[in-house]
Amino acid sequence: MVPGVVKYKFKDESSPEFYLVIVPNKNYNPLKREGKDNKKFFVFATNIKFNSVKEFTKRIPKEYRKRWNIETGYRMKKVFEIRTCSKSFVARSSFFILQCIMHNCLNVLKQVVSITAYTLKSAICKGLRDSLYAGSGFINNQSIFEFYNRVKYYNEDRELELRRCLGLV
Repeated sequence: MVPGVVKYKFKDESSPEFYLVIVPNKNYNPLKREGKDNKKFFVFATNIKFNSVKEFTKRIPKEYRKRWNIETGYRMKKVFEIRTCSKSFVARSSFFILQCIMHNCLNVLKQVVSITAYTLKSAICKGLRDSLYAGSGFINNQSIFEFYNRVKYYNEDRELELRRCLGLV
């Protein structure tokens, strides 16, 4: 089984042409029942132009994997749980919006820095602890750039420490 690309167009005249990219599943097991994780092929529809079929069939699954994070993110908004006893619509909405913003910040940081939710949470907790000790002036004086650098350096230090523990450095 080899990957392939097929040019396709619906019967409707106004329909645009696009490519169906067919990639065999390396982990397909014919002895198991076919389901979500056990399919013979992965099929993607795209209008991206290409030169080499081989390179294109390698690139498309990676591109779609990035895209599905966005689609999953929209479904995740239903999963956000707001833990509060307040019946105030304003308070509940504020907590929800804050949680959405933090989720989006984490996704943006993951694109720039190798970071986990735990690392981000730790940096935020440290910032909150520092602000409680230093007073509210600390929050007013800290820019987003400083916060980003703080998370970045924390992540680099943690990664270096883990490499030392594993004997890689």
